[in-house]
Amino acid sequence: HNYDHPSSTWLTATHKIDGRILRTEIFFADISKLEILTTTKVIFKDSVETLVIQAFDENGNIFSSLEGIDVEWSVQPENLADATSVLKIVPFKENGVEVSSLLLRMEDQGKQSSKILVQGVDTGIVRVIAKLKHSEYRSVASTRVVLSVLEPLRLRPTQPIYLSPVAEIRYTLEKCPQRAAPHRIELPNSNYIWSTSNTTVWLLYTSPSPRDA
Repeated sequence: HNYDHPSSTWLTATHKIDGRILRTEIFFADISKLEILTTTKVIFKDSVETLVIQAFDENGNIFSSLEGIDVEWSVQPENLADATSVLKIVPFKENGVEVSSLLLRMEDQGKQSSKILVQGVDTGIVRVIAKLKHSEYRSVASTRVVLSVLEPLRLRPTQPIYLSPVAEIRYTLEKCPQRAAPHRIELPNSNYIWSTSNTTVWLLYTSPSPRDA
């Protein structure tokens, strides 16, 4: 149906014993715009993140849910010449993420709906695109979000350091994979850029310091 103006209906439930009546109003309108919601636009390699579609009518009102509607999701590298797989869509069931039984049934049928789970595979930048599949929504433009996948890193020592003037401390850089033990990165390494917020009190040597010469 096409709704020139939002339509509504009342849903009523009556308690069989005490006669209490509960009512809620349900509004119907055409979808005008889609948007992908995510709690972060930066995902660490091997970690997972949930993406959800939100829909708006022409007045900017937000639909309560699009669950159950067939959605076509796709992942494209930001640089189309880059063939590296940076991000992939993974099943809810295999990753222990709680979702509704409806989404699990659609997943079993090879379908996607308003919510998906993505996992970082390699470092890079990707576009995630979502489009409503049903022909009734062919006039609704697809929506997209740009996500970055990063390698989880940490410096050692991790605690705050207090030094006297001209004292030195050596830091090591570690990769912290989601499913493996941290391991040290050999330095210097051209893949990593070091910096300090205040060069008047702190000098960085990414190669052996002059004292080691």
